[in-house]
Amino acid sequence: MEVVKFLLESGASVNQSCGKLNFTALIAAANEGHEETVRVLLAHPGCDVNATKSNGYTALISACNSRYLNIANLLIEHGADVNKASATGCSALYLACSAGDIRVVKALLDAKADVNKPSNVSELCS
Repeated sequence: MEVVKFLLESGASVNQSCGKLNFTALIAAANEGHEETVRVLLAHPGCDVNATKSNGYTALISACNSRYLNIANLLIEHGADVNKASATGCSALYLACSAGDIRVVKALLDAKADVNKPSNVSELCS
């Protein structure tokens, strides 16, 4: 986390994407469960909480897929779109349900995730 702070203080773009999946540091930190890093990135001015990878996954979708409740709550508190879906139609709610994590499902529903939103899932969400 100290490296992330140092890079941001040195002028690194908080929303810089990299890799063939085009992920940001926030998406990577949310996906890997690095809660403190997520906090640091969200606190940085201009952090795009709804940035997407090339497959349409956001930090929230990634956190919910990995069952990281605390991170999901942080992202929601910072304005993450709870109804955004990936390129294959996977929403955070869909993945939380698929993972069987009632805590994450409840957090999404409390944040007004649309339980009746149609899904166009045409392939396995991954």
